[in-house]
Amino acid sequence: MVVWILCIVTASALGGAGWMTWYIRSSQKSIEDMAFVSGEEMNRVREGAVVRAVLRDTKMNRAKLAAITKEREPIEDIRSIESAAEQVGTALVIEAVSPSGGTAEDASLESYLITMTVEGTFSSIHHFISMLETLPLPSSVEQIKIEAIEQGWRGSIIVKIYIEAA
Repeated sequence: MVVWILCIVTASALGGAGWMTWYIRSSQKSIEDMAFVSGEEMNRVREGAVVRAVLRDTKMNRAKLAAITKEREPIEDIRSIESAAEQVGTALVIEAVSPSGGTAEDASLESYLITMTVEGTFSSIHHFISMLETLPLPSSVEQIKIEAIEQGWRGSIIVKIYIEAA
C-alpha cells in the first residue's frame, strides 16, 4: 500500500513538474509576442515622428512655393523649357522645382529654381542652353554641368525664374 501511495505521489510530482515547465514556456512565448508587438508599435511611432518632423521642417519652403505659384504658374515656364528641349532634340527630365530667396540687390524679388537634366549630342545640349538663355522668361541659368556618357552627353542645369513678390 505504501508503494502505491509513493507511486501516486511520484506521478503527481512528475505531472506537476511537466505542467509547470509547459506553463513557463508558454508564458515566455507570450512575453516574446508582446515584446514583438510593442517593437512594431515603437517602429510605427518612430516613423510617424519622422514624417511629422519632415512636414515641420519643410513647412516654410512649402508655404514659399505656394505663395510663388499664386503669382506665376511654374507649369507654364516648365512647358516653355520642355518645348525648347523638343525643338533641339534633347531628352529632358525636370528633377525639381524649389523656392529660392530674394536677392541682396532687391529684397522684393522672389524666385524659384528648376533643376533639370538633358541628354543628347554636345551640340544639341549647347543649343538647348542657348535657348534657355533667350526664352521670354525673367530667368537666368545658374549652373551647368556637362559630362560625357556612353550614349552621348548629359547636362545638369539649374535655372532661376524670377517673380516679383507681392
